[in-house]
Amino acid sequence: FSDLRVLGKLSTNQDYMPFVRNLTKNTIKGNLYMPVNGAGTSNSEFEFLTGNSMAFLTGGSNAYELYIKNKLPSLARTLGDQGYSRTAYTYYKESWKRNSVYPLLGFENFYAIEDILDTDTVNAYKNNDISFYDFQQRINEQHPGENVLLRRFVSDSYDYKVLEKMYEERNRNYPFFMFNVTMQNHGGYTTSCVNFDESIYATSVSKPYTKANKYLSLVKASDNAFKELIEYFKNVDEPTVICMF
Repeated sequence: FSDLRVLGKLSTNQDYMPFVRNLTKNTIKGNLYMPVNGAGTSNSEFEFLTGNSMAFLTGGSNAYELYIKNKLPSLARTLGDQGYSRTAYTYYKESWKRNSVYPLLGFENFYAIEDILDTDTVNAYKNNDISFYDFQQRINEQHPGENVLLRRFVSDSYDYKVLEKMYEERNRNYPFFMFNVTMQNHGGYTTSCVNFDESIYATSVSKPYTKANKYLSLVKASDNAFKELIEYFKNVDEPTVICMF
């Protein structure tokens, strides 16, 4: 989720993040310097959760896969010391060895797509036993009208609905902390899908940039979903902090 306007002048046929851009009440915003660009997502998780910098590790390495072998101080562990329950929720369970790393970072619970959707269907797709179209058809049949997928990934909108359900089913004896990694906007940006409305396009360029237009359209879908999430928690009495990066 990135605002491409930070790179220079960019105009589009419509604003691709109107909700986030106009969100000002009780809101703090800023720009984040990321250790990765287009791959290696877990290194940004590592920096956020531990406060450590990839600058001190081997260039091109992945912290989760190479360096986290023992318990490590982290945001989850700090909140655990303050009495919080700690849940991680992301895409594939074994991606970037998260299933091994998250417990070492202090998470009590870890849910992934295999836990949210039908396990056999997900594994068949992961193992290339079925095509994306078969995967999409099965998921649509299992979750009619829920718009689970955007392109071939779980949509931010559905991701947040699962998050909200986990919040509602939380242990109310403890304050609730969740670290959620969405997947909707993952590259690449070359393939068009019938379940994705590419509504945003750049108007300040001399030729069409199809990848950028796809990405900006995905950001607009993320902006819509984030609005849904904020509106849900506006109706929650418990004081809540939502940090999105």
